[in-house]
Amino acid sequence: MLKKIPPNLFAEFVYKRNELVAKGVDIINMATSDPDKLTFSHILQVMYEVIEEAANHNYPPY
Repeated sequence: MLKKIPPNLFAEFVYKRNELVAKGVDIINMATSDPDKLTFSHILQVMYEVIEEAANHNYPPY
């Protein structure tokens, strides 16, 4: 039964990326994941400034 479940799309991207990296291809990783670097302080500052604005507490239009 589990064999009927398709593989995770993002996992497939990771497998393909790993194959290409192993072949020496330079890849820019644009995948969804956990960040591996700290967010720049100027970005955090803007986030802190806008988080209290009521207009930013909505569901997206889609």
